[in-house]
Amino acid sequence: MISIRFMTIIRKMLTRNRVALISWEICRLGSHVSVGFMIGFLLSTVYRNAAQRYSTKHCPLFLSRHSSNRSTPVFCESCQGSSSIARTESLIAERNKFYTDMNLVLVAVMTAKEFLKTRVVAVHNTWAKSIPGEVIFFSSEGSESESPPGIKVVGLRGVDDVYPPQKKAFLMLKYIHDHYLDKFRFFVRADDDVYIKGEALLKFLHSIDSENYCLGGPGMIMTRDILAKTVPHIGHCLRNRFTTHENVEIGRCINQFANVTCSWSYRVNHAK
Repeated sequence: MISIRFMTIIRKMLTRNRVALISWEICRLGSHVSVGFMIGFLLSTVYRNAAQRYSTKHCPLFLSRHSSNRSTPVFCESCQGSSSIARTESLIAERNKFYTDMNLVLVAVMTAKEFLKTRVVAVHNTWAKSIPGEVIFFSSEGSESESPPGIKVVGLRGVDDVYPPQKKAFLMLKYIHDHYLDKFRFFVRADDDVYIKGEALLKFLHSIDSENYCLGGPGMIMTRDILAKTVPHIGHCLRNRFTTHENVEIGRCINQFANVTCSWSYRVNHAK
């Protein structure tokens, strides 16, 4: 009888210990779950913040519309996926509100006084009419007084028509920067003896999805960002020339201060 009662007492004690052990295990597991939840929440917060910073930096890239901090979103080449594609299309549409075919590009034609009545008039009456933007002619100081009617000619102060026209080429870029930087997305430097196909140029410019782009060859195409980064250093570039070719020196200046190497036009298959 005593042994039966003793065994009953032992069984009850073991049952209580088992319940206590199970309760302790539940509490331990619960604490682990709580800690895991907290760690997961912290990791998701860190990831979300990092993703947001990356998205702000790369998706989209931003195009400054002025020297202030106002900006206009442009093509996002770093984003991937269907949602990013939709967002990119939206950004392109937003950009196009500011840059239509009426102010997409400014073509700066470098000329001389002796060609104001010939080459300048020929350009004005032919391909200049097809440009999706504006065409302005740049010549030596005082040339504006001899410009043909209805044609915009800028006489660059302190510039003559002596060849090679390195100073003329650089100061032409400075004039464009100072007066037209916030009015066009692209800028083209051309000579007065080239022919530009306006429709082909329009198609090509619409295919460019970078704001740091430069194309060299018979002429030169550059984005506004390239112009903004290069022009403040024009004085340095003029004082440190290595060749007599103005297009080479401009390309060197762009490479040094905008950190972009201008592509050659013959390497671009669709630049025809």
